[in-house]
Order: sequence, then structure tokens, then C-alpha cells
Amino acid sequence: TFHGVVQLVPGAGTRPIRYVVLQDQAFHFNKPSILDVKIGYQTWHPKDSTDEHRLKCASRDAESTSSRLGFKLCGMQVYMPSGGTYWRAGKPACKRLRIEEVEPALRHFVTNGGSLRSSDVLFGKRGLLAQLRELYSFFEAQSSYVFYSSSILVMFEGSAQPGDGKTSVSIRLVDFAHTYYTEESSLFDGGGGDPTSIDVNFLGGLKSFIGFLERLDEDGGSVELPVQNYS
Repeated sequence: TFHGVVQLVPGAGTRPIRYVVLQDQAFHFNKPSILDVKIGYQTWHPKDSTDEHRLKCASRDAESTSSRLGFKLCGMQVYMPSGGTYWRAGKPACKRLRIEEVEPALRHFVTNGGSLRSSDVLFGKRGLLAQLRELYSFFEAQSSYVFYSSSILVMFEGSAQPGDGKTSVSIRLVDFAHTYYTEESSLFDGGGGDPTSIDVNFLGGLKSFIGFLERLDEDGGSVELPVQNYS
């Protein structure tokens, strides 16, 4: 979260330095488990930047799960209570995920590597699914902006125990470098777009992500992904 710009004097006789004040979204967690999910079938605006940039983005979308699933996993960390350590998968590892590996990877995250039940994270009034559906309802209603290459940050308390209600699931919409007013987007499209239309690219990707999570029922069990393949 952006909290403005401040000027601070680092020491006596020095000139003030301007600092950007940002909030660490995971600060209030003791042992945060975090997932970064980029939403949208297309991560670039049709008239955004240069032809070279658009071709590069289109190629990345085609090579990842974005163009087929409407979202891609960009990175995750899972707290492992049994060993008191974190299991991490960075961007290079997530980029290699095949479509059939996405569901096991999501299950690994929502079960906290097997230490929780998927229902501990997914369900309840403030569970992950409830918060994502609330976000989906917002995007169904808003027609002022279009979001390209934005992500959803999913966080919960990794030290929680099954059934204790202390997962404290939280989601944040992040990365707005390629967000436009709908009117601007319509102008980019040559004036032929509808300035009152909803953001179908983001909505479609979010709907697909929710659908994958809804399939993570208890019968599926937990899948322990091999660390050497996802490090």
C-alpha cells in the first residue's frame, strides 16, 4: 500500500532525502504463506508500448498458462510447520508449470504443504473463495478501468493449525502499471470500444482461478511437490 512520500534527514549536516512510504502487506502475519497470481488471458494492452514489447508479452502469455487458463502462478512460499522452514517456488519455477501441474500446485499452497485442510483456507465467511467472489462481484459492476498484468496476492497464517480458525486469509490486488481508464482503453482501440463495458479479460481470468480453487475438495488430498523441481 502506498502511503505517500516523506523527506527525512539521515544525519546531522546532511540534506533531506525523499523516501516512498510503502506498507508490507505480510507484516501482521507471524509465518506468512504467500501466493502471487497474475490474472488475465492477455497481460498486454493492444495499443500498449511498442510492437516489440507486445510481441514479447504475447509470447510469454503463450508459453505460460495465461493464454489458456486466464491466470498464471508467479511465485509462492509455504511455511512448513513440521520443520519450521519455508518451501519456495520463484518465478522461473512457476513459469515451467504445465497446465496439469497447476491444480496440484494450488493444492500444495492451500493445504500449507499438507499441514492444513483445504477448507481451512478456502471456506468460511472470510475464506479465500469468499474474498475472491467478492472481488469478482466488484469487477462485474465496475466499468471505469481495465487491468492488464495485475496480480492477486494471497496470504494466510502458515503457523495455523487445522480447524483453529486462525488462518486469517487475506487477498490484495497489486501491480497497476498497465491499468487504464476505460475511456483511454476505448481510444487506444481506435474509438470503437465501449467505454461502459466491463473488463472481460480480468473477469475471465479471475473466474478461471476461482474455478480451479473450487475443485480443491478434501477428496483430492494434498500433493507434495518435489522441491528440486520447484525451487
